Amino acid sequence: MRKSETLEEMVVRRNKRLKSLFSRNNVNVRLVGDDQKPAVIMDESVVLSCYVKNFDLHFTKEPFSDDIIEREEILPFILNYNLLILLKFRIT
Repeated sequence: MRKSETLEEMVVRRNKRLKSLFSRNNVNVRLVGDDQKPAVIMDESVVLSCYVKNFDLHFTKEPFSDDIIEREEILPFILNYNLLILLKFRIT
């Protein structure tokens, strides 16, 4: 955190960098929920199992797991990912 920055400003900056990382790699994501621990939704259909700590992005093997995936395993893991798929319902 920068000296003159509040916690809220740091969280906004971190989340902006997180979204930028995905957009630079042509991945559409949306952050939802608590700004300090947002869920990362990819393509409005998949919740990515990841979190940010000290501006470092960590992917986990499954949702709510502490099992961090090593950097060289990330791409193969995402391709064979155990996904948490979102379903949208419209009540009429």
